[in-house]
Parts: sequence; structure tokens; C-alpha cells
Amino acid sequence: MFLRLVYESFWRQKRRKALAGVAIMLGVAVATAMIAVATDIGDKMNRELRSFGANLVITPEQDTLDIEIAGVNLKPPSDGAFLNEDDLVRIRGTFWHNNIVGFAPMLPVMVDLAGTKITLLGTYFAKHLHFGQEDFVTGVRTTHPWWQVDGSWPGDESGDVLLGERLAARMALEKGAEVDLGGEVHRVIG
Repeated sequence: MFLRLVYESFWRQKRRKALAGVAIMLGVAVATAMIAVATDIGDKMNRELRSFGANLVITPEQDTLDIEIAGVNLKPPSDGAFLNEDDLVRIRGTFWHNNIVGFAPMLPVMVDLAGTKITLLGTYFAKHLHFGQEDFVTGVRTTHPWWQVDGSWPGDESGDVLLGERLAARMALEKGAEVDLGGEVHRVIG
């Protein structure tokens, strides 16, 4: 009897049942699309924001203000506080460790290159580090993916250097050249 009632209901009110079916299908389609967009948009935003570079800067608690004029940092290298390099891996132990793609410490120092004062920037390029159970690689190759290097990247333990395009042109230096920085000779590889 019940099956007969259901059959008669569908047979007699075809338009209503078709409209209800279409409404259900549209609702399911919209819900599925919303879920797909919601799960995908976070990944897309993460990729876009990562392309702009670092969004978290960690500085020492008692550091002095940087004085920069026309792109030249005038703060003496001995002034201010510094982060201990051994403590940098603890960044991976923070609450947000899954969202931290990489890090690259920056240590600017004024040096003399062929009679011209320039800012030498010490950093990690692709440094292998260990924290807890995790081994990972971090450095500017991870945090600055837009950098285009003509040549090769220096190793973190090597004495090789990268030169910026404008500095290399101004000083007429090319790959393979040797430069004297603070009394030490280094090879330009990019």
C-alpha cells in the first residue's frame, strides 16, 4: 500500500516533484562548489602572499632603529642587539611552525670594496638545519623565490659571494672575479 501511495504521488504531481528534484540538485551543486572554493582559496592565497616575500620579521628586543638614507644603512654594525644564530632554529618550535615556509637571517655590515663603502649582507642561501625530529633547508632561496641569479648560488659554508646587478655594473665585476672584502678575498659566482 505504501509503495502504491508513493507511486501515485509521483505520477500525479510530476511538476512539483521535478521542481523539488531540481532544487535539491542545485542546492547540492552550490554546496559542493562552495566547499571546493573554500578549500582551494586558502592554498591560492598562501602561494600569492608567499610570492611577496617575508611577512614576519623577528628583531632583537633592544635593537636600535635603522638609519637608512638613499638605500644605504648608516647604522654601525656594532650598534644594537643581535639574535643568537643558534636560537634561530627555535622559530620552527613556535605555535605557527606549520605556516613558516622558511627563514633567512640578515646581517648587514658596511665594508670597503675598491675604495667604495658598500653594505655586505650576510645570510643563509640554502642552509641545512635540524630541530627536534625534523631536518629542513631554509634560506633566501626559499624566502625570496623571485631572486634571479645569473650564475650559481653560493654554498652556505663557502666564501663565494653574489653581487647585485647594479653594484656589479658600477664596479665592472663579472662572474669569476675575485673581490677583497675586509681583507679577505672572495670569488664572485653570481
